[in-house]
Formats: sequence, C-alpha cells, structure tokens
Amino acid sequence: TIPFDRTRARAARRGAMRDDAPSKAPREDYVVVDLPLELTDLPGDALKFEDLDTRTPKLRTIDGARYVGRYELTCGEQLVVGFDGDDALEARVLAKTERRLKFTPA
Repeated sequence: TIPFDRTRARAARRGAMRDDAPSKAPREDYVVVDLPLELTDLPGDALKFEDLDTRTPKLRTIDGARYVGRYELTCGEQLVVGFDGDDALEARVLAKTERRLKFTPA
C-alpha cells in the first residue's frame, strides 16, 4: 500500500497554503497498487511513484521504464493486516482502503 497526504497534495496543486487558513491535520490515505507482472519481482526502492494526487499517477522503475496509472474503486474495503511492532503477538488491521491503482506501460 502507498500512503499519501491528500490534504497537502491538494494545497500544493492550488499554490501554497495560506498562513491565516485554519490548519487541518494531514490525513493518510492508503491505496492498493496492482503492478504489471514484469514488475512484481522488483524491490520497492526500485519503484518511484509520482503524481499520486492526480487522475493519472506515474510510475518509473530504476531502469527507466515508465507506467501510467488509473484509480478504481474496489467492491468493499480491502484490509492491510500486520504486526504493530517487533514484540506484537497478534496481527491487527493497520489500514483499509476502497481504492486500487492499476498501472500499464506508458
């Protein structure tokens, strides 16, 4: 999953946040990402995501390949389950989302 700050991204698109505007706490938003088959074996640091706050996010790989994405709504929520720390004995829901991001070659 890819967290991004939608509030900050919108403000950046509009220009800059005004100092006199009431401050909103940033909200993390999670997205499930479907990668093309040829990318599933790449380590996460070999992928660079760009423009996640737009309708057509971009993905670049370490070797220069480019992909364009589109968001889709899922049927119901998808849960990200994991352990919250090294000494956690039970898994818990870490995040949930109803959005999926699919990439295809640009």
